[in-house]
Amino acid sequence: MSKLKMTPSEALVETMVAEGVKTVFGIVGSAYMDALDLFPDAGIRYL
Repeated sequence: MSKLKMTPSEALVETMVAEGVKTVFGIVGSAYMDALDLFPDAGIRYL
């Protein structure tokens, strides 16, 4: 049996989706870029 692995950014976005987050506000930075790439497919709008 293999375990599914996800990146920290994937875990963050999965949690946001589970909590019903639709819009995120913030300042873009290099530490946040992975999550920003995942937002559109998750249905989360970034402002």
